[in-house]
Amino acid sequence: MKLKTFVSLALAVSGALGAGLTQAHTDVQWSLSIGAPWLPIYAQPAPVYVQPAPVYYGPPVVVYRPSP
Repeated sequence: MKLKTFVSLALAVSGALGAGLTQAHTDVQWSLSIGAPWLPIYAQPAPVYVQPAPVYYGPPVVVYRPSP
């Protein structure tokens, strides 16, 4: 029971102090956009195509067989 009382008292004190701090500043403005989406919009990024490294081949190997 004491923990609940302490938590509620701490919230009340922080709320009162926070309200006092917000009233101390006169240049604070709130804005509200009506019709704006409230969920973030996810756009899939463009795919990145990575070309594999070029493979270089040497000249073909020539094999000579002895004639019979």
